[in-house]
Amino acid sequence: DLLARLAEAHGPSGREEAIAAIVRPELEAVCDRVETDPLGSLLGTRDATGADGTPTRLMIAAHMDEIGLMVTAVDDSSGFIRVIPLGGWDARTLVSQRVLVHGREPLDGVVGTPPVHVLDADARGKAPKLEDLVVDTGLPAERVKELVRPGDVVTREREITRMGDLVTGKSLDNRVGLYVMIEAMRALGDTSCEVFAVAAVQEEVGLRGARVAAARIRPQVALAIDITLANDGPDTKPHERVSDVG
Repeated sequence: DLLARLAEAHGPSGREEAIAAIVRPELEAVCDRVETDPLGSLLGTRDATGADGTPTRLMIAAHMDEIGLMVTAVDDSSGFIRVIPLGGWDARTLVSQRVLVHGREPLDGVVGTPPVHVLDADARGKAPKLEDLVVDTGLPAERVKELVRPGDVVTREREITRMGDLVTGKSLDNRVGLYVMIEAMRALGDTSCEVFAVAAVQEEVGLRGARVAAARIRPQVALAIDITLANDGPDTKPHERVSDVG
């Protein structure tokens, strides 16, 4: 349930408030205190117990933000929404995906690209570019322009689903890291370290939240919890597969 709530909530870089609202009570239950730093990251602190002298400062961090899109313009005639990336995107993964436009009110949308029927042979063999994609909300242009402005953000809309022994959904980068961090703090007993659990903002656009948190905490040891490629698809070699490591 916690992983589903984290993954399904919307929080692109710079707009992590909905994620912080889920994470904060979880950290408050397992930390001695929780604060929000000036950039918006959550810092949960577990005091050292039974330490002689000054305890080692251990920081563990997982980022709250997901990759998203930012509105640049609304087409005057069609109402199609033009976007630029917030974070690193593979445009192929966006085609035909459902999204949520965070305008004056939330708007459902779908990402579209010119249909294959109207593309020439050369264009058909090329991957789409993000600047070729638009968001269609199904509303007339006048209504879209009332509700959506440049600078508004767009996120994917998808439920987390069990798939065999795995789960599939949006934003597992890095909501699964937040989940692991929270569970680690929940399992943590007495420790001679002063432990800081950081739910960081704006990782996808430059590790900004972690940089600010590290400068404030000044840990002797820091651990980043994040995802990586499984490399377990077709034609991969056994030594390349993360699941086989160790």
